[in-house]
Amino acid sequence: MLTQPVAIRTVAEFAKRIDALKYFDAGDVQANGFQIVEDDTPFETITESGASYMGFAVSALLAGAAAERPRYAIAFTGDGSFMMNPQVLIDGVAHGIRGMIVLFDNRRMAAISGLQLAQYGIDYRTNDEVEVDYRQLAAAVSGVAAFWGGTTREELAGVLERARARMTG
Repeated sequence: MLTQPVAIRTVAEFAKRIDALKYFDAGDVQANGFQIVEDDTPFETITESGASYMGFAVSALLAGAAAERPRYAIAFTGDGSFMMNPQVLIDGVAHGIRGMIVLFDNRRMAAISGLQLAQYGIDYRTNDEVEVDYRQLAAAVSGVAAFWGGTTREELAGVLERARARMTG
């Protein structure tokens, strides 16, 4: 397994190479991304700025449907944030969105628990007892190409290339 920072760096490097816009979701993916991503110009990375709007990144991909000149974009999201709006898979196909969702299944890295402790003094816990095959979930939507990212940087880089080729080929 890759650590989340290594996986995020690999995807961020790929995004920079293909000049893709990066959307970051709330939670640990965003917190790690803040420390890893190196942009050369403004507006290469867009985030909800730490307001904890889970589901922001995948929903932001839909903005491409309204853009005069849509830019290829990659949504960086964790499993919890993605599950706030999996409808985006259907909407994305319906509106012809050209982009990528990279889902980091971090199995409840506890960002929400940390917020609960800070705000309420008690951890209500998010449930991590039910395993979800997110690749299979995405593949169930006609028009969505779903890939498993592998266990090494090289495998992940290859999957990103195959996914991008699927969208442009």
